[in-house]
This record gives sequence, C-alpha cells and structure tokens, in this order.
Amino acid sequence: MKKILVFLAMAALVGLGGCANRGTPLTPQILTFNYAVRAVPDASALIASVESGQTTVSDLLSRDPCNFTADFSSATPPQVFPYGSPGQTGFNVNIVSTAPVGLSTTNPSSCVALDEVEINIGGGSEALALGVPTNLTNGRIWLVDGRRFETSQFFQARVRAFDTANRRSNGDFQFISRLSAGSNTVLIVEGSYALTP
Repeated sequence: MKKILVFLAMAALVGLGGCANRGTPLTPQILTFNYAVRAVPDASALIASVESGQTTVSDLLSRDPCNFTADFSSATPPQVFPYGSPGQTGFNVNIVSTAPVGLSTTNPSSCVALDEVEINIGGGSEALALGVPTNLTNGRIWLVDGRRFETSQFFQARVRAFDTANRRSNGDFQFISRLSAGSNTVLIVEGSYALTP
C-alpha cells in the first residue's frame, strides 16, 4: 500500500509539473528576408529615390528576389543581442549569423547564398522607442562568392516589440548597400525577425 501511495504522489507531482510548464508558447524564432544583387545605372540616384519616397524597397524587390529564411535547428542559428531598454538612450538590437543556414526554398538560379549576416538596429546616441522607424545603423551581408556588402547607404528598421522578462524582440528592416564606394552594384534587402537571445 505504501508503494502505491508513493507512486500516486509522484504521478501527481509529474502531472502538476506538466501543467505548470504549459502556458503561452513562445512565437517561433524567425529571421527571413528577400534580397537581390542588382547592377544599376546610377546607385546614388536609386538610393535618393528611396530616401525621398519616390520608390520603395518593396518595389525594387518585386522582380524575382532571392529569399533567405533561417534554419534555427542548424548548429549555427542566428543570434540576437539586445542592449538597454526601449525608449532609453542606447537601446539597440544586433542580429548576427556568421554561418547562416537557410531552409530549403525555391530561388532564382542567379541567387548567391549568404556567408555572413549582421543587422544593427538603433544607435548608441538614440533613444529608440518601440514601433518607431530608425535609420540607424546598418545591414551587412557577405555572399559566398566573396562579394561583401559592408555598409548601408539606405537603412530603415523598427523594433516592434520587446519583452523585458525574456528579452525577446521582433521587428522589421530594409536596407540598400553598395558593393564598394562609388559602385553601381547594390544589394537590396527587406525582411523581419522574431528572436529570443
């Protein structure tokens, strides 16, 4: 009889523990973006037209973009590093993937895989609030063919939500980077993220 009571008590504890672990599940981790490398007649004019609102990054990507959607089950998933608190000076979010692995997707044959990704949203001198667009700071993407798009000439991003308890963050971003200073080869990117540090 004593063994049966011990067994029932253990079963009850396991059952209670299972219930305690139930709750609102975390949103899946997501890092996804469309991108395209384009040779354009005048990169400065293209970037100026986006900055002035005459055209949009979405419009520029409307024709056969490449897609990257991170595989978070890989050995090297993207990482997010949030610093500070929303609305306070210096709040920013850095997303880094030094060996990005993407989920299988159908891309145009011209698409080149990614070698490194880094997206820095917010700057040290800015009091970035949730939902407010920022043009600070940068998107950096290296491709496996050796091309390195280091610095964004156009950058816009937004941290849409931030949970102070688990430091989980989500938002969106878009940027245009030149292959090198004065180059008319540009990388155009638009995407979103939902990540837990």
